[in-house]
Amino acid sequence: MGGASREGIHRRTVLIHSTVAGPQAHAIVTFFSDIAQADPAERPTDLKSLKEIVERGARIAAFLDRVDHDHPSVAVTEWQDAPVMAVNDTFPNVLGPIDRRTEAMGEKTWERSDLLVYDWEAFESLVGSLYADEGYDVGVTIATNDGGADVWARSPTETVAIRVKQNSQGNTVGRRVLQQLASTIAKGSADRVAVVTSADLTDTATEYATEFWPEMELVNGNDLVRRLSASDLPPP
Repeated sequence: MGGASREGIHRRTVLIHSTVAGPQAHAIVTFFSDIAQADPAERPTDLKSLKEIVERGARIAAFLDRVDHDHPSVAVTEWQDAPVMAVNDTFPNVLGPIDRRTEAMGEKTWERSDLLVYDWEAFESLVGSLYADEGYDVGVTIATNDGGADVWARSPTETVAIRVKQNSQGNTVGRRVLQQLASTIAKGSADRVAVVTSADLTDTATEYATEFWPEMELVNGNDLVRRLSASDLPPP
């Protein structure tokens, strides 16, 4: 298989089998074992693609083997199903986005507890740094009144006013915070607004935000951890 030995194929497929659950894993291992043992004249012609599937699948499996499957950045079912799809279609590009994402995350996966390490000013700066990492020009305001934006994020196409709330889990953000920020849209100061919190939002806040969608974005603790883990920002 493009220079890969039968032993090498076996090692990678065993790694996939150890992480991908049930019949799916068995199908993958059986598929590649049959390839490894077949007469060269009878092997599939697209061995380069199959080799790439094995290598990418092994990297994804290794990542899943070392991370918490309950982590908000880890789409376990999707990432376990992807190697099966790639094998069935002989299409390694199915695995490309997942492979790149897990490689980018590496060992720097953020946890929700990380969000409470910072004092409130540093937490606002962290949120500003995240938007900067995502391509915005960012300004963090100082000593704003209670209804104002804490962070302004600007791109060539939009201005986003961001309210940052560092709350412990269980201490939810309610509708009142969103109502205060909504006036920013009405005044024309921002194209859209976002409330970013280390905790969660109440049901009434979520319902209120739907009235303004897409001009109002809600980012709860899990959303924030997911975006930080996908960024170039290292955890504390």
